[in-house]
Amino acid sequence: MLADDIGGPAAQRAMASGGADGLFGAGVTAGLHLSLVVAGVATLLVAALIIALPRAKSPEPAPAAKTPAMGD
Repeated sequence: MLADDIGGPAAQRAMASGGADGLFGAGVTAGLHLSLVVAGVATLLVAALIIALPRAKSPEPAPAAKTPAMGD
């Protein structure tokens, strides 16, 4: 039965031998680690873009020189 599998000797051995690694396999833990690394790198890239974009924009154009009025 499922209840026997959940609390059975195999599950107890898996938990005693390393918790998540033993219970779910190293692939899940490695995949989770990889996804966290990818998320961290993506966050840093977005932050770098947010910081760099305003600096890369062209400066405001200088105001046009005022022409003297006709009566001056």
